[in-house]
Amino acid sequence: MTKIVITENQLKKLTKNLNENYVDLNDTYEQECKVDIHDYGLKFRGYEINAIITPNITVTFQIDMYVKSYGITDVLVVNVDGPSEIELEIHYYGEEDSDGDSDMEETITIPINWENVDMQKDDELGWIGINNSIQVDLVNDENGELVVDGIIVNYNTST
Repeated sequence: MTKIVITENQLKKLTKNLNENYVDLNDTYEQECKVDIHDYGLKFRGYEINAIITPNITVTFQIDMYVKSYGITDVLVVNVDGPSEIELEIHYYGEEDSDGDSDMEETITIPINWENVDMQKDDELGWIGINNSIQVDLVNDENGELVVDGIIVNYNTST
């Protein structure tokens, strides 16, 4: 092992340079999130939807910190990403069968785009990161199919 001898001045310069230029590209975090589906007034196969159930999903994100020699100047939650599709168990009212039951159930998978996530600040969140619940807004497209219209993720950057 080689020893390196540096002066106090050199150490201060080195420390300052490291603090101002430090970038860690591996600061990716995960959060298992409950998915809150917003489907008010939508139809499935032309029928009224009773409920939509979906499993939890894992969402990844990064925390960027702007660091100066005197401390942290800003913290950002960025690059929120998740699965490319989401599975929906749809319960809806269809045509009545011979028993008079109109409750129908079907499971579908639809694509989900994470490029335009609506990030909403949540000062009540007790940690730096994202909430363990996200909102997915659905709409009917021109063909009456269910599609993802938007995603809302609540986050906090201070404790």
